[in-house]
Amino acid sequence: MIMTNERVYYSIARQAYDDMKEDLEKNIRPKSNGAPGYVKSIDPEQNSFKNALICIVFNGIYLESILHILIGKNLGIKKVKQLDNQIYENKLIALDCKDIEILMETKRYRKVRKEIVHEKALLTQEDIKVVQDEAKKSMKLIENIRNYFNINEIENYRRTFG
Repeated sequence: MIMTNERVYYSIARQAYDDMKEDLEKNIRPKSNGAPGYVKSIDPEQNSFKNALICIVFNGIYLESILHILIGKNLGIKKVKQLDNQIYENKLIALDCKDIEILMETKRYRKVRKEIVHEKALLTQEDIKVVQDEAKKSMKLIENIRNYFNINEIENYRRTFG
């Protein structure tokens, strides 16, 4: 029997992403003097920031869970155990992912997620990341992976073996 919460993880990431976008839009308004352009107001509760963090973290949890399921379905339980502590890219390669953009973006996502989750007080990275932009990139990556692997396979796998 397969026991998984991957749909819940995806739902949390998706909802956080949608809420983040809504929070960003709420804080933009036209200039009051009628001049062209907009004014961004500060959100003292940092809701878009919080939702971006949730999105990024839960996309990682989701990615790990779907890779685990796909490896089990396609390569067997022995391979699941062998690849358990491998990085995302190695798991994608084991699943015969040949999409260079997905592999490169997955590597980038892994590094950014690590920087965000294991925040350090001293800035040592080459450039400062805007967490909302990173959430958008992580959501795009997840959608690309879902499309590449036709995520309906997981639904079929659950129905067959669950």
